[in-house]
Amino acid sequence: MIGELAKEFLGIRGTAYTGGRLENYTDEPDQCIEQVCRKLSDIKAIIDEAGSIDPFDIIPLLICL
Repeated sequence: MIGELAKEFLGIRGTAYTGGRLENYTDEPDQCIEQVCRKLSDIKAIIDEAGSIDPFDIIPLLICL
């Protein structure tokens, strides 16, 4: 759910950029969709593995990405 919500916010539907916040972070949002989706999956895996720890304790785990 978290990954899908982030994709919606960024303007990614499936494998296409449909317009959203991603264009505020890069000049070429269409060309970085695959990388963004991969990183969102990595973040979700870290959060799932961490379980129910304090959200601020997850931040150091995300720095490695």
